[in-house]
Amino acid sequence: MDPKSAGAKVMKKNTKDCKRAAIEGEDKYYATSLESLIDLSVPG
Repeated sequence: MDPKSAGAKVMKKNTKDCKRAAIEGEDKYYATSLESLIDLSVPG
C-alpha cells in the first residue's frame, strides 16, 4: 500500500486512535482479528 494513499492515512489515524487513552466512562475495544470483529458485532 502506498503510504500516501487514502487507505494508509485511514489506517494510521485508526492506529493512533487505538493507542489513545480511554475517556472516563468510555468503553474502548479494537478488534485485532476478523474473529474479534465478529464477536464484537454479534450480540452474545
